[in-house]
Order: sequence, then structure tokens, then C-alpha cells
Amino acid sequence: AAWRSHAAYSRDAMIGRAVDRHMFCLYVVANGVGVDSPFLQNFIESKWVLSTSQVAQRQTEKNTWPGNDQGDKFPLVSGGFGPVAEHGYGVSYAISGENLFFTHVSCNRSSEQTDATRFTAAIKTAFADIKAMLDTAAAEA
Repeated sequence: AAWRSHAAYSRDAMIGRAVDRHMFCLYVVANGVGVDSPFLQNFIESKWVLSTSQVAQRQTEKNTWPGNDQGDKFPLVSGGFGPVAEHGYGVSYAISGENLFFTHVSCNRSSEQTDATRFTAAIKTAFADIKAMLDTAAAEA
């Protein structure tokens, strides 16, 4: 039935087996109205070395959370997925409340081209750089 199909598609998306839904929709519509789009065709045929998605959190009803917790105190991040290419990365992320950001980086150990620890360190550095830039801009305002 429809719910089984949706559940299977959702599971596939969580483990990196999904094409970006918006781009896929554009591709389907373009084909449906007879528009040839080399860009969309290339998108569909591409091997993605970086696959990212937000992962689910708080999969319980809000009234089961401890006290008046709004997500900052007891974050419950779950899920993640692996890379969709042999020499790629799977990066899942979640934003919890106003102050927490979680990432999970995975890659194939057999690939000499990827390193999840190094990639995670680069993400941390990028966030620190962005924070410093925003702090500087706020101080100058």
C-alpha cells in the first residue's frame, strides 16, 4: 500500500539512497512537459561524493519529554547514513534548539581518498570560522 512505499522511500533516503527530491521533481516535470534539460539530466546521472541530510530527532510526543525541555537539554538525535559513492561521504546533521548542532560523518574505510575524522575536523574549523566572522560583524555593528 501507499504507506509501505512511503516508509521504504523514507528508509532509503535516511541511508543515502535518495536523489534530492526537489531536483528529482524538476526532472520529472521537465520530462513530462517535453523540456530537454541537460542540467537536470546531468544531475540525475551524477555520482554524488557528498550526500547530506538532516536526521530525525525527538521521535516521541512532546508531552513525554522531561519537564519543560524544549530540545536543548535532552537532545535525542538518531539516524544517519553512509556514503552513496565508493570514494564519498555521508554526512547527516541535526539542529537541536538554539545552541546545539550535531553531525555524523561516514565514509568507506576501503577508500584511500576519504577520511571521516579529517572531514569532521574541517567541518568544525568551518563553523569556528563562521562564528568568528559573525562575532566580528556583530562587534562592528
